[in-house]
Amino acid sequence: NSGMTGVSHNLFYQAERLIQSGFVLAAGLSHIRPTTSTTTSNLRHLFHYFSGMKPLPPPPPYPSRTRRPSRSPRPGSAKAPEPGVNPAGKSPGFPSLLGKILPELESWALARELPGFRGKQIFRPLYEKRASSFAGMTDLPAALRAALEQEWSLRTAAVRERRASRDGTVKLLVALGDGEAVECVLIPDPVRRTFCLSTQAGCAFSCRFCASGQAGWRRDLGPGEILEQVLLLEAEQGPATNLVFMGVGEPLANLAALEPCLEILSSADGWHYAPKRITISTAGLPAGIDRLASRGRPWHLALSLHAPDDQARAELMPIARRHPL
Repeated sequence: NSGMTGVSHNLFYQAERLIQSGFVLAAGLSHIRPTTSTTTSNLRHLFHYFSGMKPLPPPPPYPSRTRRPSRSPRPGSAKAPEPGVNPAGKSPGFPSLLGKILPELESWALARELPGFRGKQIFRPLYEKRASSFAGMTDLPAALRAALEQEWSLRTAAVRERRASRDGTVKLLVALGDGEAVECVLIPDPVRRTFCLSTQAGCAFSCRFCASGQAGWRRDLGPGEILEQVLLLEAEQGPATNLVFMGVGEPLANLAALEPCLEILSSADGWHYAPKRITISTAGLPAGIDRLASRGRPWHLALSLHAPDDQARAELMPIARRHPL
């Protein structure tokens, strides 16, 4: 999981091997199947690890790093916001328009005695054109743009820190409008580009292996704050082929924000991500699993196991004491 800065290279490597050795099952919300063709190999690694028959190999040599001298910002370059400063220039009390689904936009228009079709007119530049400012929504009448700007914010997040590895992986520390921060990650490989997204600031589930859980839950993210992670990662190398909700937080504990995000991401009028290429990870919340399944969409579900039986799992993941497998 994210938030593991400061952990020694050797410990991180061993933890990574252990995670790779565990089970990760995916479901199309109607059936369960292995996520890859290497499940047998993964189970063999897991058996060897827990039985002690075969020790893990030592980690590869860790390349030495030299600290780069700090650079003065280039003239005109954007500066990361200070904590508590909203990059959009508005108070964090302004709700985000990003994350509103079409019926909500139509209701907003009707409540102001505007024609209902104005909702769809707002939806198109907001999502299809990925407008970054109200002034850029030039398809809308000037009076409507002014009305939106008086009530809503549009972009409230900014990159506070960027880290890139030699294999092309990029991790962004994203500053939110109220000074909170979350992480999102771009994971490239030869055939796909995956975005790993966060759904909460911190996590309440206290899994022993997770730094985010040890830090505790602070708040849920709003739909716009989740979608802005996608926009910031798209600015790195273009759109993703796969989206995984496996960053900070438990996605199914924030369904109020997750569900509109899933609709916008996979809508033909939204961001056109194929539902079968979206995976939601969970530590195991049955009510949330049932609720997503009831929607009948082919999103995938990843269940975090991390242990070969309920007893060992409960030692690592307190949620397993309430909801065993």
